[in-house]
Amino acid sequence: MGRAHLDLRLRFAVTGVAGTMLLAAALVVGLNSFLTRAVLHREATATQAFLQSIVGYDSDGLRTDTGGGLMSELIAHIRTIPQVLRANLYGTDGRIMWSTDQDMTGRRFDNPDLEKALAGQLVSEFGTLEEVEKAEHVGLAAPKAGRFVEAYLPMWRGADIVYVVELYKTPIALETTIGRIFRFIAGSAVLVGMLPVASLYWIVRRGARQIAQQQADLHRMASLAGIGQAVGALAHGLRHPLAAIRQMAERLPIAHPADASAPNRIAAGVDRLDRYAREVASVAQSRIATFQPVDPFFLVRGAVSRQRVALRSVRVEVAIDDQRSARHLVDVDPPMLVQAMASILAETSRGGGTLRIVLSEPDSRHTCIEFVAEGRAEPTVPADTDRLGLTLARSMIERSNGRLDILSLAESAATLRITLRVGA
Repeated sequence: MGRAHLDLRLRFAVTGVAGTMLLAAALVVGLNSFLTRAVLHREATATQAFLQSIVGYDSDGLRTDTGGGLMSELIAHIRTIPQVLRANLYGTDGRIMWSTDQDMTGRRFDNPDLEKALAGQLVSEFGTLEEVEKAEHVGLAAPKAGRFVEAYLPMWRGADIVYVVELYKTPIALETTIGRIFRFIAGSAVLVGMLPVASLYWIVRRGARQIAQQQADLHRMASLAGIGQAVGALAHGLRHPLAAIRQMAERLPIAHPADASAPNRIAAGVDRLDRYAREVASVAQSRIATFQPVDPFFLVRGAVSRQRVALRSVRVEVAIDDQRSARHLVDVDPPMLVQAMASILAETSRGGGTLRIVLSEPDSRHTCIEFVAEGRAEPTVPADTDRLGLTLARSMIERSNGRLDILSLAESAATLRITLRVGA
């Protein structure tokens, strides 16, 4: 049973963490890709603005010098851009007019990215030579970092495009920035993802504990029901010999008319035992406890009152000491708890002495009832007792959501404690 609950928590933990990691990984990949493209576009835009200032405009809004002087000036500024692996300058016909690799000059390639740039769109890509495979990459040496930035920058003159600059750059600073972004996104995704998983696991763990407690209660109640049936059958069987004893006691005055008090005492004791047997049978056969808030002081006083004759016969002095301050009510089944205390009184009053019953409130959620027996002529109840009275009392108290503990044992003293839950 416990293993099933452990498996429930373990399965939730594994599936929750695995699902969260998958979602976090997808989120990290998506955000990293988006931010990488945004950083690339920002850098390409800055480079385009720098080169566009070389093409320039005159006072009328246009620069009419589009000859070799302008191209030479543009090329000179391209050479000043750091970390450039290769630079190509395309004309409007798609032919390479100039390149840092002289073998590329005059060549034309079928390039969809170049077509987008000639249409006025800024294009940038980030990857390795294997990831970004194009015909114009022939002869391009792989960068040490492994990846590079390829950007197509259209150069405008008024409303027309006069050149397209293609740059291959090694992204040293960009790699550092993207790495920081990736680590930040990954850490944030894991943290944000694990918080709800931890919260849900806490809820599942509490639910599993409650299920385990409920199943344990059901198992305990099933066991107590079996004990109750056996005890009920025993109590029911005792009533027949008790009835026979009472009949004999009623006939004793006829045979011994001089001693009439003895039959009366026998009849009173039999009546008390018969009433006790009926109550035990009734409580033992009850499968469902009926809880209600009551003051435990009245339950103790009622149990002592019902046992007063028996206590007086064994010369036991009883004192009730109510040390409670808040005097909270407890949720119990009153008949069941009174019967349990009657069994405790019967066990702790053997051999005379004094019996002190102390009511206390150790905290706001519990009330304790201690039975302190002293000066007993008979040995106290052993810890591993199998006496029917205490066994039945323990079962009844547990059915009332309480607990019975044997606190101390000595030759002539015993202390038992009932712990009950305070009502809501």
